[in-house]
Amino acid sequence: MRYAIEYPDRVRAMVLVSPMAASTSLWREEETALAASVTAEDQSDRQAVLQSAAFQRFEPAAIEALMRISFRPQVVDTASLSRMTFHFAPDYAQRSERFGALAPELMNYDIHGSLADVGAPTLVIYGAIEPAANLGGLAILESLPDARMEIIQRAGHFSFAEQPEAFLQVVREFLTER
Repeated sequence: MRYAIEYPDRVRAMVLVSPMAASTSLWREEETALAASVTAEDQSDRQAVLQSAAFQRFEPAAIEALMRISFRPQVVDTASLSRMTFHFAPDYAQRSERFGALAPELMNYDIHGSLADVGAPTLVIYGAIEPAANLGGLAILESLPDARMEIIQRAGHFSFAEQPEAFLQVVREFLTER
């Protein structure tokens, strides 16, 4: 979204897959809604990984275990997580620290007004169980002048992995129209 705002002449069409909310307030609402679906087992499993020696050393297997636990509430079928491949760069710990530098920017942003100037046709895709679809997603849809939203059934945040055929069909149809 930021790229399209900064360089509208370089964007012919845009596909936003489970995009982050375009404002801090909606992002926080989404995070709160998602947190409500975290189970006691998820919390316990997450704490065990975080406290493990392997995680303290940023071992890839421990990081992957944490990601798989953290993503449980974001998928329809947790078995789909076992089919996903995760890759962590050797400098994952350093990258994570650098990501923390974005924290101040994430504490107060709202790009909805700027999205009104993006003329590129846009497809916004969410999985049916994503709280974001009904929060930040609707606001993004209302902010972009030429946008439509598709909801992938029986999918969460990783609709492209949980329902790849349905996901690809929606994207292909949109891009074919361009």
